[in-house]
Amino acid sequence: MKDYAKLDELILAALSDKPRQFGTIFSGEIYSDCVNHSKDEPARVLDRRLQALKKKGLIFFAKGWRKQTT
Repeated sequence: MKDYAKLDELILAALSDKPRQFGTIFSGEIYSDCVNHSKDEPARVLDRRLQALKKKGLIFFAKGWRKQTT
């Protein structure tokens, strides 16, 4: 199993209470870390991590990805 702690931290740091679309999250250091995990399909890595963070209750999707504010 791969360690996604750094990627999860980067994703959470990139999100706020304002919605952000997938394409705006998938850039810079997050993109580089996704490529390190999978050179063939880095976008799928980000999608899986967003879904995992959503399942944990840390983020949600409403017209864009947002941090949970509770």
